[in-house]
Amino acid sequence: MEEELQKTTFSETDGGAPLMRDTKLVQSVVYSLPEKYEVLERLGRGGMGTVFKARHKDLDEVVAIKVINPELVEKEGEATSRRFLAEAKAASRLNHPNLIGLKDYGVTSEGAAYMVMEFVQGESLEDYLKRRGKLEVNEALQIALGICDGLTEAHSKGLVHRDVKPANVILSCAAGAEGQAGINFQPKILDFGIARISTADGRTQGLTATGEVFGSPLYIAPEQSMSSKVDQRADLYSLGCLLFEMVTGRPPFLGENAIQTIMMHLNSPVPSATLTLGYALPGGLSQVIARCMDKTPARRYQSVAELKQELELILSGKSASANTAPGVKGGSGDDGRSGKFEQARKVARPASAASEKAGRLVVFALVSTIAIVGLVVAAQFAPAFFKGGASDNAVGMKPAYTKGGKASSADDLVKQAREMDVTKSLEAFQRGDYQSSAIMLKGAISVYDDALIKLQKELERTKGGRRKQVLRQYISEIEGLKGDNLHHVGDCYKHLGMVDDAISNYKSALAVYKPYAMNGWPNPYIDDSYNSYIELLKQTGQTAEATRVEQERELVKSRRQ
Repeated sequence: MEEELQKTTFSETDGGAPLMRDTKLVQSVVYSLPEKYEVLERLGRGGMGTVFKARHKDLDEVVAIKVINPELVEKEGEATSRRFLAEAKAASRLNHPNLIGLKDYGVTSEGAAYMVMEFVQGESLEDYLKRRGKLEVNEALQIALGICDGLTEAHSKGLVHRDVKPANVILSCAAGAEGQAGINFQPKILDFGIARISTADGRTQGLTATGEVFGSPLYIAPEQSMSSKVDQRADLYSLGCLLFEMVTGRPPFLGENAIQTIMMHLNSPVPSATLTLGYALPGGLSQVIARCMDKTPARRYQSVAELKQELELILSGKSASANTAPGVKGGSGDDGRSGKFEQARKVARPASAASEKAGRLVVFALVSTIAIVGLVVAAQFAPAFFKGGASDNAVGMKPAYTKGGKASSADDLVKQAREMDVTKSLEAFQRGDYQSSAIMLKGAISVYDDALIKLQKELERTKGGRRKQVLRQYISEIEGLKGDNLHHVGDCYKHLGMVDDAISNYKSALAVYKPYAMNGWPNPYIDDSYNSYIELLKQTGQTAEATRVEQERELVKSRRQ
């Protein structure tokens, strides 16, 4: 009943992030939590959810509650709640001292998912590093070993974290060690919000939406930034980045913005911690870190347990065996490039100056709480260029959505998108740098989604007349841009041999195109998406689905006559 639920009102603060006016109130004016929880204060907010400190009234126990962010529900609806609950279900399978424990989860009466976790008094590793700078080697090793133990437990349950970073590690004081040095902290990993469940045959069951890249740019594995299937070795790469930062005081790769950083993970040699510091680390630790961060998953440590053995050797004063490992030459941090990503680089030469220039023009905003949930670009790219043409919806498109005689920010972003689309993203594609092109296009998809949400809200508030007609037209134009970008991402993945990802993007493109195609819209990329989708379905043995799609394609063609 309504009177049994607590409600929260929000006020707008800098950056649009809401804060509670009354700390006794709970979430937002939209959502409510069961009466058994008394919310005490807000602890933090990120891309996926907002975390509150609360008290379980019946048990008189302090807990942490994470509730899905309202804007994500508006953007993705039921899919986001499903993903959030998948996180909760995954976390409920874990029970380990180095992992944040899950106590309860559910859905509010309004459909918002929430999780109740143990409340841990401590400091995030992110804040600790900001305060301390680089750590002593023994302290860094002990923290890393605790993280290894937590990840080993998760990996044994088939879970890949996918966002290992300092913000997702809480340093909880060990019993009797209150206020002592960092070596007495117990690291606890939190947030399996972007965790994927790996099956026995190596496939990955995920709920991520097409166009989203989950993970943080400073710590993201190359294969994860390409949105391909990942396994526990992606966590090993991220842990290598984290280790590098703990012992050197800086992340291994840091571009001017997120896209530059991601391109560095993809293309730049792994930096040597020894060379960064100007002195040698004990026991071959620099080589251990470099092996964790090898571009090719097969050349990294193949399990966290294997890495843990090396770190324990170094902590005990001995030398690790990593200095003779494949791809780690003489402690220089060489990355031993081989496999799919090196093959892609042979086709697409490292982005160097051209990609760096593109990076300055494209700003990625990564949304994350504990888990960063997607790459969002602030300057985008329009579609319809890879074959030298232009989609009908984008030709001569001019800002149509205005407020008070001024073009809105949505207009500005779309204008920048078109400019970027016919320059930097096209240039990357033409020189064979399909990785860069795909990343830029996927970022654009997120921005188009955000613009569409704002325009749909404005459309709902508009009563009628010419303005409503203009808004509908503008929405259709942006949806066309999104569809074309999905199609081109599929083309990029097809060139890279990433068949499953190509299929997924062609399918998503057709989902956007179909309502317009059934009304006779002649965009040539519709047929291209159908043809490529059908080709890859047949190539992967999905003949029944290919037949169904062929029939749908013929129906679409008939609507143009």
